Amino acid sequence: MSHSRGIYSYFCNGEAAGIEETWECEDTSSGRCISSVRYARPVGIVLRVDSIETAGKFQSCKLHWRRQLADGPQEISADYRFDNGGLTIFVHDGQQEVTLQDASENYVFSPLMRIYTGGVLQQLCAMGGSGQVLVPYIVDPEQSGQLLRPSWSQREALALAETSLEVDGRSLACMEYDYSGGEYPSGTRFWIDEQGVLLRYCWQQDSHTHWEVMLSDYERPA
Repeated sequence: MSHSRGIYSYFCNGEAAGIEETWECEDTSSGRCISSVRYARPVGIVLRVDSIETAGKFQSCKLHWRRQLADGPQEISADYRFDNGGLTIFVHDGQQEVTLQDASENYVFSPLMRIYTGGVLQQLCAMGGSGQVLVPYIVDPEQSGQLLRPSWSQREALALAETSLEVDGRSLACMEYDYSGGEYPSGTRFWIDEQGVLLRYCWQQDSHTHWEVMLSDYERPA
């Protein structure tokens, strides 16, 4: 059994953006359990993701999205269940539950949080560097009818070079990747350590907006 944890902090144009993700990963003889929570304080949104993987394949992934509004909280949850290559999605918006099914094959599932990024990039590289990626939708909170529903995009990942980054005062070996597709233009850089954990990424969203995410409080097996 092994355990790892850390915190991702977001920076926009060099300034702290008030967005933080905490995460924990537990590897046992029966599989991997990951729990991550994103606090987007400027917009009053909290997102939690809990997943179970066995032999490198997702078995289930539960998502809970909550936004604090003037007249009370808005909450939506989704349960992604994987079985024999198929996928069934249950979305509950507080009033009704909607069931969606998809039997697509040969795609990569990306459950929003940064702790999953390393696995996504490594899977795309194993597929030849390009493939369909499924991401639960959260782009526009006003599109409540689309929140946490599946969103597809063609994406590419390219391993560039082995390097090292300093995290919590430690120099950690990692691989630098170019990741593009969806909201990411070519030139977006990600650094993944030897255990598949994202250490940092840099994304030029548009001509005026540059994002950087960095890992801290990183604990991992020796």
